[in-house]
Amino acid sequence: MADEGHQNIPAAATVDSNADVPSITESLLPPLPYRPTPQPRPLGEVVLELIEPWRESSDSPPFSKEELIVIALIVLDEGAVTIERIQYKIYRTFDHYCDQALSEYMSGSSGWFRSYSHPTAKLEQLKSVLSHATDDFDMPITRSVHEEQEVFEVIWNAARVYLRRWLGPPRKGTFDFLGLPAELREKMLMVFPESILRYKGRAKITDTSDDTVLVAEKLSDTCAILRVCKTIHYEALPVFYDNNILEFDFAYLLFKSLKYTSPETRREIRNLYVAIRPGDGDRDIVLRSLPEVPLASLVLRVHPRFVGALHLEYHYHHCLDTGKFEAAPLLQWIVTLASRAVHVQIVGDGYLEKWLVEEIAEAQQTLDWEH
Repeated sequence: MADEGHQNIPAAATVDSNADVPSITESLLPPLPYRPTPQPRPLGEVVLELIEPWRESSDSPPFSKEELIVIALIVLDEGAVTIERIQYKIYRTFDHYCDQALSEYMSGSSGWFRSYSHPTAKLEQLKSVLSHATDDFDMPITRSVHEEQEVFEVIWNAARVYLRRWLGPPRKGTFDFLGLPAELREKMLMVFPESILRYKGRAKITDTSDDTVLVAEKLSDTCAILRVCKTIHYEALPVFYDNNILEFDFAYLLFKSLKYTSPETRREIRNLYVAIRPGDGDRDIVLRSLPEVPLASLVLRVHPRFVGALHLEYHYHHCLDTGKFEAAPLLQWIVTLASRAVHVQIVGDGYLEKWLVEEIAEAQQTLDWEH
């Protein structure tokens, strides 16, 4: 007999394992209909609607010069074109710039005999401004050379993302990056592949091996993540510097950059591409302040006019006096830097290439002997 105040617990009900029991998902959640993502409208149509209020207006359009270049390439839809063609299309598309160009031309013509200034001088200045704007890191364009002229072509999918602040609603809210697991944070930091962070002179090298749309921000904006906080800084250092090739148009620029870089950052740099140009041999630098970098690979490219810029003299049998090579502190530092690299490649001028190969080999032998 059960005690008062207590209830008898009924025996557990038997369940047929073969019976169809609805899952929690099936019983609580209604089925979701399949709704495919709609195809975006043609970018040309969207851009024409975007710029319509400013086409016949005397007011200055609100677009940056970089955005104007992208808009002109989209409206043109002619493939690869010159910077002059882009400039012409900007004039033809916006009355504000057309009136401005005509006014500058007329004022230049009226002052031709007084100032000896060509009437198209200001137009040439604008062309130069546009040309420099194409160097912006996040420009969704490709650069190539056709018939000895530099031409530019828009990357359509990337251009849609580039103009997103005009084509879509503003972003809202913030993202708790540090709230993610460390593994996911690392994957997100690796979203910028090696090819997008690589420069070679003025030409940008991009990866076109697939159709993936991946638009990199400006390099300064990209690396700004290293300054957010110490946690992200130390997590991002090996990702940014291990997976990317840092390229410098002058060896002296490399020296200046490394001189003001923290030791922990220098330890993470693995791959360098350095151009040795006229003027690098005459740089007066303090040897004791030269930073050391443990590199995995170093590519040195010697400018063809480097030897002539040093005014080197040839002796009998066409031998070159390399004394100025040995007296150049920056070249000595390059030799020291290369001697500590795992892999070194030297391309370019034959005289300096031969001298560098010999000096680096000798420096490596000295290091091996010391260790």
